[in-house]
Amino acid sequence: MLIEQIPQLVANNHTVALVTVIDAIGSTPAEVGKEMLVDASGLIGGTIGGGNLEHVSIRKAQECIRHNTSATIHYDLKKDLGMECGGEVTIFIKVYSPPTQLVIVGAGHIGRVLYQYAETLGYEVTVIDDREDAATREHFPNAKQILVGDIGEECEKLSLSPSAFVVIATRGHRCDEAALYHLIRKNPRYIGVIGSRNKVATMMASLKEKGIPQDMLDAVYAPIGLALGGGQPAEIAVSIISEILLVKNG
Repeated sequence: MLIEQIPQLVANNHTVALVTVIDAIGSTPAEVGKEMLVDASGLIGGTIGGGNLEHVSIRKAQECIRHNTSATIHYDLKKDLGMECGGEVTIFIKVYSPPTQLVIVGAGHIGRVLYQYAETLGYEVTVIDDREDAATREHFPNAKQILVGDIGEECEKLSLSPSAFVVIATRGHRCDEAALYHLIRKNPRYIGVIGSRNKVATMMASLKEKGIPQDMLDAVYAPIGLALGGGQPAEIAVSIISEILLVKNG
């Protein structure tokens, strides 16, 4: 069954939509219970009857994938799709997606508060720091990974999905730059760095000298976070998670 393929696809950071015929009236190529599995590229497997019904339903499923939302859609085959058979079909599109991957580089005060917000939202969090006393299960109890070591080396080894979000907020400019150098080349959906405009400008100039293309540097959210005001760790974390939500759901 198609549904049995879904757990492995999701485990491999693949977002898919299962399209199921839940009602069919009159003359129609679709039968109740027929299914197909769709991803952002198109049909993976199965069929709901072929023809324009299937073509349009694949596009609807891809739209649901883009917005990470499920949907119930009713078609009058002649009126809506120009199909001569003239029946009616209702489909249900269910989207299955991996948890949002958030990488927090820096286990300090901002990172800890940000982790709490991310956990509430159900994100899958990885924490990276070079301080054993900061990156602990006590501070990040349910993080998927806590990586302690040289920040540049840990970031270089890390596997990122294209939909990942990255927040860099380490204890110093050198560590921030090392993290950004390695993670920006993995092309996450979002990458942001904490710091003043002067610090960010200096860092970007250095990374450009090291061969990072300008278009990649232009895509970095820096200084990170929405301009909500306030300089306390909790306030900064709110501005960061708000920006992430805006990008994720926008």
